[in-house]
Order: sequence, then structure tokens, then C-alpha cells
Amino acid sequence: MITTPLHTTRLCLVTELLDEPFDEGMKVFSLNLARYLEQHVQMLAISNSSVPPATPATLSVPFGKSMLSRRLRAALRAFEPDILLYLPKSSLTAATFLRLIALNRMVPAARLAVIGLQPRQSGLWTRAFVPLLSSLHVFTQSMKAASAMAACGFRTSRVPPGIDIVRFHPVDSTTKAALRRKFGLRSDRYTVLHVGHLAASRNLETLVEIAARPRTQVVLVASTSTPQDAGLRTALSNAGITVLDRVVPQIEELYQLSDAYVFPVLDPTGAIEMPLSVLEAMACGIQVLTTPFGDLPQLFPSVPGVVFWRTTAELMRGLDALREEAPEPTGARRAVEYFGWDSAFGQLLGMLQAEAIQ
Repeated sequence: MITTPLHTTRLCLVTELLDEPFDEGMKVFSLNLARYLEQHVQMLAISNSSVPPATPATLSVPFGKSMLSRRLRAALRAFEPDILLYLPKSSLTAATFLRLIALNRMVPAARLAVIGLQPRQSGLWTRAFVPLLSSLHVFTQSMKAASAMAACGFRTSRVPPGIDIVRFHPVDSTTKAALRRKFGLRSDRYTVLHVGHLAASRNLETLVEIAARPRTQVVLVASTSTPQDAGLRTALSNAGITVLDRVVPQIEELYQLSDAYVFPVLDPTGAIEMPLSVLEAMACGIQVLTTPFGDLPQLFPSVPGVVFWRTTAELMRGLDALREEAPEPTGARRAVEYFGWDSAFGQLLGMLQAEAIQ
């Protein structure tokens, strides 16, 4: 067994997700992962983005979907990583496993790992990759996805959820009112928020019914990192919903000015398996109404102020019940207080390092 101290671990992160703007879940996860690794190991992040580096340890190297890039191979071999961690934009698709084979051949001595942030269908083709990727450790965001990968024969673990627990925090009623004035919102309305992609896969039509309720205002912050559905935007705006289709640097202020957060996504591929927006809303102490997405029901089975729903009727009943309560910080904040990025990525790094010294 190698006795190299853990702090000398050389880790290379390869990803297509380190380019601005960082206003959607995958990119936020990628940026915070790179920042954490940069502080705790000898780290090189390789991004195929041509924009300025996201972190000091990020190297911009153009590579295509096949990963067959001489510059990428040269960068990897020059760094000589002990661990090669791939965070793909496409999650755990067949193309991702083919890219992993290419990466493995570039630096065969490195331990190989991949993080899948969205669920993907696995089958016989997935099992076919197992003999070709014997050192691969697959990390997922839900137990269901982890079980599916393990059933195929891969060594699999779950990535703990994480958010910026300091940045996202509750505010008092005076601050809440001031923030509503800042964004041009009514201070005397029950305010419901959603943050995410402006796409049909998000089931955003649900927000229209909420906006039709008396003394209610709905705000949608739409990600600019992915294509926006213009027709859907028009329909939402015509329903009286405030649509902010621009980057909001202080996104925490939108959570803090709200009374409730609604996550209406039903499509498993409509968001990452552990939706950051739900955790951020909980950290800000506002009421949360969410579909039973990913591992959310298992992590938060009975949290005050958090309601799970499957149908629009259940959502409306839950909204009415929560609305009768005072819109003060709830037990939701306490439920996520230990889900900071340091804790999540510390556990991930610990698992990777333990394998690297075996």
C-alpha cells in the first residue's frame, strides 16, 4: 500500500460546466466543486470553455464530444493526476462512458471517477462498459440512481447535497419589505417564487394557477444558461407573473423577499436530482412546496413548512394551509444547516482520496 499523505493527492477535474453565467444547478455545483478542490488538494480543472478561467487553477483546453484532443492529453499527462474526476454536462449517458474510456487511456495510472447530476436510463449498454472501466467510481445524487449504477456492476456512491449555507439565510420582515421595493414588487401580497429553466420540462404552467389566486404575486427567475421558451415566457407574463430572464447576482435576495417557494418539476430530467433551488429556499427559511423529486422525500420526510405534492389540487391545498401560517423562518432552515458545500465535497474528496492511496 502506498503511504503518500492525503494532502499530496493530485486531482484533475474535467468538465464542460465551468463557464459563465453560473445561474443554473449544474454550473453552480461545478463552480463550487472546483473552488473547494482548489483549496484542499493539488488540483487542476480543465474546462473546454474559451472564456476567462472560473478559478485560478482552471485551464481552458478545447475538446470535443469525443475527448480526442491532443492538447487535453498533453495537459493531463503533464499534470500526472492521482485522481481524474469527470463532471459531464450530459450526465451518465453512453457518450459519457465513451469519453471516460478516452480519458482513462490518456492517464491510465489515475483513479477514475464521474459525477452524474441527472438520472439516465441504464441497460445492457451500461453493463458493457464495466470491464473497460475497472477503476471507475460512479457518484450520483440519489439512492435510486446509485442503485441502478451498482446493479450494472459499477462501484457507486451518493454525493451528499450541498449549498452555500452562509449566503442563503433568513431575513427579518423589515429587510423582506425593503427587498420587495428593490425589485418593484408589492409588499402586501403573498409572494411565491420559482427559480430555474424557462422550459416546458419544468411544468411551469402550474404557476399560472397560483398567480390567479387573490392577493398573490408570483416571481420566476429564469436561467440564462439554457435556451428560453419564448412562447412560455409570453404566457407566464400574460398571466401576471413577474419573469426575470436575466442574471441576478444576488439571487438569495429573491428567496429572502418571498413567502413561499414552489418547485413544480415532474420530469426526472427537468432538473438535477438534488435541486439546489429547493435547498436554497429552505436555507432562507421560507415555506416550500415541491414535487417529490429525487431524494427530497427521503431527506426531508417531515419538515415543518415543507409540503410535497403530486397534483395541482394537492399543491393548492398545501398552499392554502401554509398561507394561514405566519411567513416566518421555519424548521426548513434547521433541516439544511449541515448541507454546506464544505461538508458535501469533504465527504466526496474523502472517498476519492481513500481509493487513491490503496
